[in-house]
Amino acid sequence: MHSSLALHHGHIRTLDPRHPVAEALLIRGETLTAVGSDEEIRSLDRNAESIDLKGRTVLPGFNDSHLHTLGYGRFLGVTDLRGCASVEEMLLRLRPALGDPEDPDSWLTGRGWDQERFHALPQGPSRPFFDRSCLDGLPTRRPLLLERNCGHVGVANTRGLQVLGLFREDPFGPTQVDRDEKGEPTGVLREDALEWARGQVYRIDFDSALRFFARAGEAFARRGITSVQSDDLGPLGTDLDMLLRLFGALREKDLFPVRLNEQFLLPRREDLEAFLEGGYRTGQGDGHFRFGPLKMLLDGSLGARTAALRRDYADDPGNRGLLLYGPEALKERVARAHGAGMQVAIHCIGDRSLQTALEAYEAALAEVPRDARHTIVHCQVGDGELYDRMARLGVAAAVQPPFVASDQSIAPPRLGADRLAGAYPVKGLLDRGILTTGGSDAPVEDPAPLRGLWAAVTRQREPGDPAEGWLPGERISFPEALDLYTRAGARLSFEEHVKGALIPGFYGDLTVLREDPFRVNPEALPDLPVDLTVCGGRITWRSPDL
Repeated sequence: MHSSLALHHGHIRTLDPRHPVAEALLIRGETLTAVGSDEEIRSLDRNAESIDLKGRTVLPGFNDSHLHTLGYGRFLGVTDLRGCASVEEMLLRLRPALGDPEDPDSWLTGRGWDQERFHALPQGPSRPFFDRSCLDGLPTRRPLLLERNCGHVGVANTRGLQVLGLFREDPFGPTQVDRDEKGEPTGVLREDALEWARGQVYRIDFDSALRFFARAGEAFARRGITSVQSDDLGPLGTDLDMLLRLFGALREKDLFPVRLNEQFLLPRREDLEAFLEGGYRTGQGDGHFRFGPLKMLLDGSLGARTAALRRDYADDPGNRGLLLYGPEALKERVARAHGAGMQVAIHCIGDRSLQTALEAYEAALAEVPRDARHTIVHCQVGDGELYDRMARLGVAAAVQPPFVASDQSIAPPRLGADRLAGAYPVKGLLDRGILTTGGSDAPVEDPAPLRGLWAAVTRQREPGDPAEGWLPGERISFPEALDLYTRAGARLSFEEHVKGALIPGFYGDLTVLREDPFRVNPEALPDLPVDLTVCGGRITWRSPDL
């Protein structure tokens, strides 16, 4: 590895308003040393490793502000069910993975189905998902668990339910383990029940977790990502001790080529207390692995009809979703973390969960005022009053623009026209001065930032469809969208002084694209090739074409 790296003959967009464009740059060690003309950079270090970009465009490295690295690494090894148009197509995809029919204890898993795409499945709240009877016809004795793309609902076959013990009494109740008129489970598992089942099915050891992280890191680098803000505790059997050991091993073996800011999901009060008593706080760590916020799940998803709404689902009267913490319990936990100096990030899809989270943030900030940068993760349903309240409190929004493409068939029937007018905001948040960042929630969506940029700019389902975009008043410009994935992401993790732009003294993190995304048709953004990714002066991905 060279101690210095120089890029020449490029079109460098620094995102530094004082020096917005350059031809070349120099990285020494992990730090960007200079940007300027080709001759200026050559004169600084004629022994540096040099790459001729031949006119390619350089951007600051992409930052995904919310995903699940461990879950994405695991997802890359299961059957991908995204895009299936029927239960039958989904079962066909599963058949190659059936394996030995005499291995009845080995789980068969998949993720990515979306019942809204199933043409032949009856729709509506009476039967919103397929059930175990649809899976029992597969020629296998193995237990099956298939997760919806959102990760908030899944379906197990009969054998899977038997292995999980869910034909007996369960602790989750009828809102999380669907049961038929005989009281037997249908196979549909939601929220806490799915989380528990996932832990039984995917419980992994240290070595497999290490492989999942390495696999995900390689995929991130290929997509131009140099930083992620990631939630990795709990679902796959990882506890805090194991996670910290994983970070140490990844660093020692140089297996994870991306900077990681960890979001700590600690659902039990005793886990939070142990974390704080251990002296752990937001901002600790180094430039590669940092401690981020306390992460909390407050509701579910629109697709699973578990997002907490203030009024009934338009297509499911009587159902307002699930609030996973009561208002007072949430206030207590937020106050404890905030008072100890932690940043807090709360998963909120529905407007009832958003209101509840803001009430907790407001109480904590009134007691201990500070620049906390508390965050609403997702922020999909709300209204002007709630967004104004976010702005007043200085609460950030970590949004996922790809959801705009994926949820266009889900949100209208769930919400109705009046609530839809305030849903999936981006421009409305930016116009209020709210710190807004972009991410993918991978494995829910592909972590490719270029797809997120396309969705934020066009708000289309597919390139060209609809021509003006969905809820077009929330479209933003490409420079605004790029900020979501660069400078804003750095601000969210309190790192705006070291990354998010190509400024001397910042980390040497960058992405090289074959064409200039400022000049191409926005509908071409998802297919724009990433030719080079550099993180801390290290080349983490290089296309054969460069």
